[in-house]
Amino acid sequence: MTVTLPTTPAAGDTLVATIGLNLSTISVTSITGGGGTWAAVVIKAGTGTAAETWAALNVAGGGSTTITINFSASGKGAASVAEFSGIASASAVDATGSVTGGSTTAVSSGSATTTNASDLVVASVGWRTGAAPTTSPGSPWTNFTAQTNSSISEATAWQITSATGTYSAAWTLGASTPGYDGTIAAFKTAPPSIPSGVSITPISSSRLDVAWTASTDNVAVQGYRVYRDSVLVGTVGTNAFSDVGLALGSGHAYTVAAIDGVGNASAQSSAASGTALPATATTTYTYDANGNRLTAADGSQTISSTYDRLNRPLTVAVDTDTGAGTTYTYSLTSPTWTDPTGTYTATLDKF
Repeated sequence: MTVTLPTTPAAGDTLVATIGLNLSTISVTSITGGGGTWAAVVIKAGTGTAAETWAALNVAGGGSTTITINFSASGKGAASVAEFSGIASASAVDATGSVTGGSTTAVSSGSATTTNASDLVVASVGWRTGAAPTTSPGSPWTNFTAQTNSSISEATAWQITSATGTYSAAWTLGASTPGYDGTIAAFKTAPPSIPSGVSITPISSSRLDVAWTASTDNVAVQGYRVYRDSVLVGTVGTNAFSDVGLALGSGHAYTVAAIDGVGNASAQSSAASGTALPATATTTYTYDANGNRLTAADGSQTISSTYDRLNRPLTVAVDTDTGAGTTYTYSLTSPTWTDPTGTYTATLDKF
């Protein structure tokens, strides 16, 4: 039997075929067309009927729009073939399930329990008789048009998941069927590409700016996770991040991972390292009307000093650009004060 696609499959896409067979003694031996290599994903042979799901991952593009489904022996079938983008190109099958039953109007695909949060789940059922479904799976399922005839009928629905769980689809037929078989398959969706070209720019003694080349995704990149020294420090929507409040003059390594709208995350990028600017204060002094020195400041730090009546400094309070205030006491003979992450120097006036 053949199924004709409306357009030529795009390179990198996945084709999924769901087939119902009117005899449990026959099976699908091969599928050709669409520019891909087809393989069976789920096979269910019940009592008098059978159902199968096949897929062609990462098709080459430009292939035939005619999909040919070959049987092991003469029989009748009903099939749907669909094209999906954004599916993992290898090791894509996350979970499968199947079911068989009969003498009922309530038919289903069976259930599959996923381990990946973002999967394409394709559910299908094939049944004897041409009774069309009166109800089909509701949102978030999307239904294909049911294929019905007097020997075997078939219906398929699909959805993209946002969480791990157990999934199943159900239909109600307009008349009881003596036998049906259902299959369900979950395919992992592809993550965004790994960010590249990570670069680090020191802005101040406590700030490093991180930038990188934007990633790509089959749907859209939603944002990026930024890691400092292997620890997540921020999530941003653009390909740039400012890391502030660092220890003065400290060095760090950064990696970046891209995320898409359905929760897929890329692997982390190659690491890039940078060091914040040295924390050395170049001072400018201010005086009161009596000539008493009041403060000393540079562009990133304000140094408030206390002096005796001879203008000899007693203490120096440094408000760094981290927002923290630290007081240091130093002597006239050694006008240098030090903290664990940087050294500050000042030259005293001579009186």
